[in-house]
Formats: sequence, structure tokens, C-alpha cells
Amino acid sequence: LFRSGTPDANTFQSAGGATLGAATDKHVNLITAAVTAQTTDSIRTLRITGAFNVTQTSGTTLTLTEGGLLKIGNTAATISGGTLDATTKEFVIRVEQNTLTVSSLIAGSAGLTKSGAGTLLISGHNTGLSGGVIVNAGVLTANGTTPATGAPTTNPFGSSSNSITLNNGRPACVGLNSCTSRYSSAASGASGCVTHAITSASPAKPCRSRPWAT
Repeated sequence: LFRSGTPDANTFQSAGGATLGAATDKHVNLITAAVTAQTTDSIRTLRITGAFNVTQTSGTTLTLTEGGLLKIGNTAATISGGTLDATTKEFVIRVEQNTLTVSSLIAGSAGLTKSGAGTLLISGHNTGLSGGVIVNAGVLTANGTTPATGAPTTNPFGSSSNSITLNNGRPACVGLNSCTSRYSSAASGASGCVTHAITSASPAKPCRSRPWAT
């Protein structure tokens, strides 16, 4: 967004409101308030500077053509509704501090990378995500939901072909048959898991009994 202290000419400062504003094909810096009814748009990157939630209208897609999403500041924020799509770019979500919760669907064919010391919580049924998941720093937590009957329809990590790689000295979690997306339904009796290959350069350690988390 900035080069040598000077704003990039393609940067748009958004004050929030119903939408991000005249942000098409810009690096968007959300600096003042929440976005309450974002419509379909295509921007380069998104930087959220505070506790400013972004709510997308149902069925809309916010495309990040350069695949970058940054959350700074020691406050939590959420992105909900619609789809966040990095298309063919690696989707890099960096959370510097606190927590960014993304319940919007996440899509892209070049994978998802979590960086920064903060926590990223994802909870969408991300069938449009392929290319694997990498955790370079901080915490990535995925929460799934279970319907009253039958198997769940929510898998934040995407298909079982998506591997999960833990870098920067973060040990891999072993146990539970490498089940990273576990579900159970007391109402229907259904249970099972989606298995993802988990790799790490560090020694493995036992999994905690907390589902949907790495």
C-alpha cells in the first residue's frame, strides 16, 4: 500500500459505510468504519486498520486480484457474507494482532497462507479453495457446524486433497487419524471426518481434543 512513506497511486482510502466505495482495481485501506452491505467488486488488496467489520451482501463476491488481506491493530474484526476470491493468486491473509474472523466463503486455486502473530478463524464451506493451506505464523482455527440430521456441510479447509503445512517451527499435530475436520451429530448419530495431510519440519506432538483446529 505504501512505498517509502508515500501512498501508492493505486491506493484507495475507504471510510466504510454501505460499501468500500470507489475501490475497483485499488489497494483498499479501510480506515474509519465498518462496511455493512458490500456488493460484488474487484479490488487488488484489502487492509483493515481497526475493529471495522466487513459484511458482504448474500451472493456477492469480493475479488482480491493480488491475493492480499491484512488486518492490523490490536482489535478484532470480522468478514462475513458472500465470497472472498483470490482467483489464481496465492491467498495470503496476515493478522498482525488479535483475531480476524472470516465466515465468508474463501476461494482461490493457489492455496491459503496464514501469516502474522494474530489468529485467523475461518468457518465457511470452502469448496472453492484448492492448492493447500500453509500456516507460517500465529494461529489458524477452523470452526465447522453440524446440522440437526446427517453429515455436516461445512469444511473450512476445503477438499481432502488440500494439505496443511505448518512452518516456522510450529509442530505438526498427530493423532485422531490425522483428522483435521472432525464432526459429530448427537441428533442423527452421524460422525466422521475429512482427513488432510499435515506436514511440518518440527517434531510432531499429540493433538488436543479440540476439533477443527490446527
